[in-house]
Amino acid sequence: MALRDEQITPSSGLSSLVEDIPSVTNGRSDQVINVFERRFQRGLYAYYRGDYSRALLDFEHACRSASKLSDHKRYVSGCIYLLRILAEREEFTKISRIEANMLKILSSDEAGSLILN
Repeated sequence: MALRDEQITPSSGLSSLVEDIPSVTNGRSDQVINVFERRFQRGLYAYYRGDYSRALLDFEHACRSASKLSDHKRYVSGCIYLLRILAEREEFTKISRIEANMLKILSSDEAGSLILN
């Protein structure tokens, strides 16, 4: 656990955890992107600190922001963490709904642009 705490301390910069997610500004609202980035980073911090209730709220909010933009890469990135938390809580109805949305995105023509690490 100590290793995880060192990796995500505020001084190390949480933005390094999501630097592989490029900013999308071609006609989309920078404000909504900033909301996603901020909530996603807060969600990561809460997730690795063990505050899963807080992380769940932050990831849900981040996914809604990405969905507004039709930013599939960000949406899928947030949903991955949502699914992990929901699986631990055994909330299968929510899991099924998120999986269905993700499968729609991943099976679409735009899925080729989604390269997840």
